[in-house]
Amino acid sequence: MIKILYHHDKSCPILICDICGKKIENINNGSVAFRLSDPQGVYLVEGDLTDPLYVHSGECFLKAEAKLGEMQATGSEALSFHLYYLARNLGLGLEKYKEVEKDYEEFFEFI
Repeated sequence: MIKILYHHDKSCPILICDICGKKIENINNGSVAFRLSDPQGVYLVEGDLTDPLYVHSGECFLKAEAKLGEMQATGSEALSFHLYYLARNLGLGLEKYKEVEKDYEEFFEFI
């Protein structure tokens, strides 16, 4: 889940694992799990929405799949791909990213 951490008087967005509740510290240690079917096993169709689970790779990911249910088909993707795809779907291409980074550089603080 996305949370805001207040740190040094700044609002810092972070990802919290939906399974263990700890911060996902590194993009290479994160995954996104989601369902591909409803509880009866019927696959989702065009226009259906599903909620992602942001999780640590490994044990938390396996627990996420179990949480989604044995009768449901599940999908997953690497956190890096998921965030890139999300940013692109919101219109944040490379040029826009550079523009935002330049405009807000003094406000950035990485924790």
